[in-house]
Amino acid sequence: MYHKRLSTPVFLMCSERSGSNLITRIFGAHPEFFAPSPAHLFRVFSQLAPGRDLSCEILRMFDAKLGIWKSDDFSPEERKALLAESGTTAEMIATLLNAEGALQQKSRLFLKENSAHSFLPFMEAVADEPGYVHMVRDPRDMAVSWVAAPTLRGGIVRAARRWLSDTEGALKAGQEGRQIVRLTYEALVSQPEETLRRVCSELGVAFSDVMLKHVGNSQGVAQDAARTALWGNLSREIMRDNFNKFKGKLSDDEIAYIEALCGPLMARFGYENSRAADAPPYGSHDSFDALEAALEAREPWEKSAYQKLPQDERDRLEHWSTLRQELVDQHGTS
Repeated sequence: MYHKRLSTPVFLMCSERSGSNLITRIFGAHPEFFAPSPAHLFRVFSQLAPGRDLSCEILRMFDAKLGIWKSDDFSPEERKALLAESGTTAEMIATLLNAEGALQQKSRLFLKENSAHSFLPFMEAVADEPGYVHMVRDPRDMAVSWVAAPTLRGGIVRAARRWLSDTEGALKAGQEGRQIVRLTYEALVSQPEETLRRVCSELGVAFSDVMLKHVGNSQGVAQDAARTALWGNLSREIMRDNFNKFKGKLSDDEIAYIEALCGPLMARFGYENSRAADAPPYGSHDSFDALEAALEAREPWEKSAYQKLPQDERDRLEHWSTLRQELVDQHGTS
């Protein structure tokens, strides 16, 4: 039976489109770490009412995940048996993760969960001596990537709000006493070895050269890259110049909005405002509220590029979203 607690896991805090999948796959190449593609089980089930047997629902969500795990080869009966001796919902999720680690013959988990700062206690309840990594990307580049992602609803406004929420949440997690290793996406891609050596040192693990060759050494990279547009870059080596892309892609109003909303936290991570000091603070508008309203009115709820995705990819995404909403409706805490 696989253990229902996680031994010295590392939890990643990072916004979408900020390199979270890249650093996850890099750690997945490390000899000690398994880093499965995100199933988002902790995120989904942290929102549901405790005290119920949700084992069947966990397995349904596991089967609906976008990525490929080695434990996909288990039969439904074998997966059900895995959870039989796990008491709480979090313990069941930990058991599934430990089963994957055993199949990969690795002992430590590196876990990406979107907006992990908001449900850390749920994961920590089954984690022994957890570590934490927080990676942040220039919100202007993050917003460009968000807009380009066919599967993500919304545009500049939604991206900037998510960046702000996730960054504030990750900083608060550190203020609550956790020792968090922090890095920027730009440092990771431009100076990968130096940055990874520091991150490993602060986590108390040995750096491994194989981390720099994650494409061929991290479980499931090629398969997952082919399954969704969100992970398409995973099959490529580290793109060392993949920053400052927002210049020439965002309008002055869009840059003004992001810098007005995120500016104080941008400065904390070394991101300088790109607009001239004497430029109108809200672009072509008289106030921040007017600027936000104008941009929000143009936010795309569903993008035309989404309809161009392969039908099987859209089916998987829509099935996962439908199932998640069904669980929230049936078992939500409110």
